[in-house]
Amino acid sequence: MADRAKHPAVLRLVLPALLVAAFILASTPAAEAHNTWTGAYRKWPWKAGIDRTVTTLPGECPHCPGSESSSAWKAIDASMYYETVYSISPGSIALYQPSGGKAGMYLLVRDADGSYITYEHLSRALVTSGTVVAGQPIAVSGCSGNCYGAHLHFQRQTVRHSRPTHSV
Repeated sequence: MADRAKHPAVLRLVLPALLVAAFILASTPAAEAHNTWTGAYRKWPWKAGIDRTVTTLPGECPHCPGSESSSAWKAIDASMYYETVYSISPGSIALYQPSGGKAGMYLLVRDADGSYITYEHLSRALVTSGTVVAGQPIAVSGCSGNCYGAHLHFQRQTVRHSRPTHSV
């Protein structure tokens, strides 16, 4: 180990660098920071730290396991029993549909990147117009429309009102 009396210049350089590194590490957000209402992107539309059962994977029919369905194509159904739904991206409400047929009550959010995200089978909309930020509570999940239990059906589309081109 170097003697501090012999190398004071090294100490003057290393100490500030260590302090800056400690400050940066202390101010770095945690891994679940995407699940806060800050406007940054979120991974999932539910509260962080809660495990969910994904009842339907992209391409599966929610009412006929093992079969594909155009309505479920590239969408995800997640088990959510009348719980708060959070926006996964910043954007604006492109459409609020209080009774959208098979989809039930749903919100269509236009993402800042130009794509659209749908949140379907809602029991209540907390926002029906205007802008939203990622992490903002936007609805309560439910079982409106064609469903057999409270859940959230959500998907990302690259074009409004068309068959989605990729899943969330």
